[in-house]
Amino acid sequence: MSTTGEISTPESWTGESSWSGDKLTLSRGETAVFDVGTAASDRWIEPVVWSEVGERTSSSWTGDRARLGTLQLTGPRQGISPTPGAMHPHTLQKAMPRSSEELRVQSTRGDLQLDGILVRPFVSRLVLEGDGGARTELVHSAARSPQKVRVGAGDLAVYDDRGREVRAKKDRFGAVTLPAGGFAIVER
Repeated sequence: MSTTGEISTPESWTGESSWSGDKLTLSRGETAVFDVGTAASDRWIEPVVWSEVGERTSSSWTGDRARLGTLQLTGPRQGISPTPGAMHPHTLQKAMPRSSEELRVQSTRGDLQLDGILVRPFVSRLVLEGDGGARTELVHSAARSPQKVRVGAGDLAVYDDRGREVRAKKDRFGAVTLPAGGFAIVER
């Protein structure tokens, strides 16, 4: 990472949530560049931002040269936690292309307090293997449109974004179409 902003180590517990470690503060006009590498699929970028009550910030985000979105935030009113302010992830408007390697942010208003960045692929997979060749595969789509993905051999169940089972079958190449936000479970 390179930045014109300030990296500091805040007190871990905010009274509302915990910082993951250091925080990056970008004042108006300051920038940060993160090397996130390329990926097998497009990705959602979710900056995790601390917002003070009533504080207004704005930041512009790009992946290589592709514009990913603008975060315009106003800190929420104090809730039931003992500390004013809140830390939340915010999904940018556009996905970062799989071929993009560099994520850039510029603060355009206020002091952006960044705890971290979540990088979520459109399709993620968890494979669990057990004794005797037992295998369970969970494939999840974070995409906003259906995604065609290859899955392993076994009994297949596909679910939509509300957890309702939908009809699906593998094509001759072992691929299935996941609904937007849906998931598949394959067991053998």
